[in-house]
Amino acid sequence: MGIFISILFSNMCDRTSHTKETGCIFPSYLYLEIKGLLGTGQFAESIPNLDLEVVDGMAKKLGLTFVTENEPESNVCFINSPELRDDYKSTFTPRDVLDYFYAVLQTPTYGQSQNVDFSHMPHPKDSDTFWKWVKLGGQIRQLHTLESSKMESPNTSFPNEGDNTITRKLTKTDGGYEPIDESKGKVWINGKQYFDKVPLLAWEFYVGGCQPAQKWLRDRVGQTLGVDAILHYQKIIVALEETDRLLKAMGPLEMA
Repeated sequence: MGIFISILFSNMCDRTSHTKETGCIFPSYLYLEIKGLLGTGQFAESIPNLDLEVVDGMAKKLGLTFVTENEPESNVCFINSPELRDDYKSTFTPRDVLDYFYAVLQTPTYGQSQNVDFSHMPHPKDSDTFWKWVKLGGQIRQLHTLESSKMESPNTSFPNEGDNTITRKLTKTDGGYEPIDESKGKVWINGKQYFDKVPLLAWEFYVGGCQPAQKWLRDRVGQTLGVDAILHYQKIIVALEETDRLLKAMGPLEMA
């Protein structure tokens, strides 16, 4: 099973090549169109796509109040300001719920399981635990949507000139990865060009049942990579390495 997040429109007909199962899409918000303006893109309101009974249960357990939108900031009250210490926060939002559960779904217990019961996701034992995992989920969400500031400093390079066409077919016996040392290697796309200093950890990293660093290239065999595509792949490597680092630093989830 793979759990992914996207800021772009997704295809409901996607199918995993690993299990041949179709994907399910869970939008964060449902948007109600204004009557008479169907198809114009104008909306009357947005509604969090959450089970409010579950959210209310979390609120009572955590001693927090659920609000559908961030309160306007002011000089007197900055109840939802990002700068506010966690122990002073009294409310949480749909984005906080998203970040919490997205972090949980990246852990080995859930992210690599084929039998996740989404109706029985674990709740944190207290508000301190909740806010720690909200922070982690927010960081991973920004990594996976390639919006993190970490993307500004790729840790790999693409040193050789050439036609940038992926001709090297990635197979189980020849993955295109050539070790430089124990932790890094070259990822060849053809006989002359490669991505240099790719961490082995990122190359082998799984998101659900998928290895993104390998699958991205495999899906593009025969294609010519432009400048943006080369940078995009380098960002993927950053995201995978940082995701692993964050999860290892966080440790296991403490549940109620």
